Amino acid sequence: MRRLRMAAVRSSAARVAAMLMATVLMATVLMTAVPAAPAAATRDDAADTLTITDVSEPVLEVGDDLTLTIAYTNNGSEPVTVHEFDLFAQSSTAISDTSVYYWMDGVSPARFIASVPADMRVLPGRTMNHTFTIDREYLPWATAEFTWGPRGIEVRAVTDSDTVSDRTMIVAATDHPVTPYPATVVVPGVDRSIVADDPANILLSHDASDDDNADNTGDSSAAAFVDSWDHDGVTMIADPRFPGRPATAERLSLPMYDADIAALADAGRLAQAQEFVDESVFLPASAPSLKTIEFAADLEMMLLIPDAVFKPVDALTYTPGALTTIALPEETPAIATHSAMSSALAGNLIVGDFPGLELDTIDSRQVAVALSAVHHRQRPNDPRPVAVVVKRDSDEAAREAALAMLDAPWIEPSSLSQIAGGERSSVKRAFVETDALLQGAISAEDLDRIEAGLAEFEKLAMVFEDGGELVAEAADRADRLLSIAWRADPSGRNANIIGLAPTQAQMTAITVNTSSTINMISESSALPIQVTNEFTAAVDVVVHLDTPDIRLEAPAPVEVHLPASATTTVSVPVEARGSGNVDVDVMVTNAAGDLVGSPDTLHVRVRADWENVGTVVIAGLVAAVFLIGLIRSIRDGRRSEPVEPDDFVAATRR
Repeated sequence: MRRLRMAAVRSSAARVAAMLMATVLMATVLMTAVPAAPAAATRDDAADTLTITDVSEPVLEVGDDLTLTIAYTNNGSEPVTVHEFDLFAQSSTAISDTSVYYWMDGVSPARFIASVPADMRVLPGRTMNHTFTIDREYLPWATAEFTWGPRGIEVRAVTDSDTVSDRTMIVAATDHPVTPYPATVVVPGVDRSIVADDPANILLSHDASDDDNADNTGDSSAAAFVDSWDHDGVTMIADPRFPGRPATAERLSLPMYDADIAALADAGRLAQAQEFVDESVFLPASAPSLKTIEFAADLEMMLLIPDAVFKPVDALTYTPGALTTIALPEETPAIATHSAMSSALAGNLIVGDFPGLELDTIDSRQVAVALSAVHHRQRPNDPRPVAVVVKRDSDEAAREAALAMLDAPWIEPSSLSQIAGGERSSVKRAFVETDALLQGAISAEDLDRIEAGLAEFEKLAMVFEDGGELVAEAADRADRLLSIAWRADPSGRNANIIGLAPTQAQMTAITVNTSSTINMISESSALPIQVTNEFTAAVDVVVHLDTPDIRLEAPAPVEVHLPASATTTVSVPVEARGSGNVDVDVMVTNAAGDLVGSPDTLHVRVRADWENVGTVVIAGLVAAVFLIGLIRSIRDGRRSEPVEPDDFVAATRR
């Protein structure tokens, strides 16, 4: 939207003539008061604004009247009366993107067309909407085969003190047959919720559960997106995991999660990029470098290159066809996308090296349609194909503008595949290298940090029964961090990179609780080790003892299952080889031997020879008692008289 402010200098004769003409105009006036932001400034330092908010149709067909809706905002401190609205127009049809730009920038002169009386009083800080119609007979615009086309229009609101205005575009169509050219609108389909992911390490707490309702909501949103863009001439290039299939539009593939190919190219990560690409389309989010384009070509991607950086070698009065080649150094097929039309859909018109012009919703639609008519008018009998790109975070205004453009009678809706399979333009193009930085893109250092964080996550995750699933989910979240969507939130991406590795609390959730000094008086025994698992899920760990010398050895570590939120006593076998005081390091690891908990030191007093000494002493005491008894028995001699044999036999017979 471009607004112009000028002094109200009009001759009385011109005003009378305009009023007389207005009496024969078919004028329909619809006024609605709507609140606006309170105006703090006075009329001396705050200009009123006029905005064209609607044009009845994007294309004015032969014989149709022109209906416009405007919004007048009083930014001053006093009421304003709008006496009339004057319609001005571009003197001739726009024949280039530059002529459209000049009109919207307020450079091109305007020609008076008609006036409509208003008598509209606008209070301070208020906005009034006004709709009026200009009969076609007062629109002196040619509709012949070679004279129809886009024209700029301007509405001026005349008050007692000022004249404020707004400009937009309209295409006066022809009733003669036209030769349509093939065109497609490329629409990226990306799950924007990627940037709302929780850090991966939250998975280790086993407190987060899948939100089925959220998933359903996401699927519904994606389905609505696909349905809204399911139009002939649309090429939807989507993340392979993006749900929904259009019935009419073509669907091709972006890299998985819309991975930032430019960033991977800068980091030299070709092998990693191959994991995201499968017959994918290269759709740069910003002006690409030749290095990035070569990288994408090595990945065998379909190349889309903005024509703002891929210009014809020779000066031309027309825009050549989209299908071309680029030397990498071998000639490689590429599609040059129309940068000016694409910028209009994005609401920021950029033509050549001129600064961008902000476009509101209606201007975005009208300018995009006008630029598409310019392309046809440049060479009416040469149907040169066009590819226009919608930016990744496009809104409803972009959709309405794109579909209005595709519905224009001079366009034949097509697709990227059809354009890629068509005839290549013979116009030679040269790539223009830019020095623009990848704002917000992931760096090589970030990629290294992701790998390191994911490795730490895996070490701890594998102690859980569902460790494999946790690692897979964390790896998936790590892949999402490569999405172009994170360019808009690099600090959020950094937080998620940090969140790949377990937190300090998670790394100390499995702890060893050693007791007071343990006395060991035997050569073989088992040391009682208390291990606490603070996780809300059970874990399988291995308890290791690291002894500093040969006086105490732990033959093998002990695998143990630790229940959730509990303390378990683990008996670890040890063998003593001598006596002394030994400090034993107790560690808890996963099955691969990676530390997963807080270690501790156990103090052990080893007295392995005490058992032998005790045995010898007791055995000696027993032997001494036996010998003493034996000696005493011998010394005391017999205690009864001997029995004769005959007496013994007689006694037994009784």
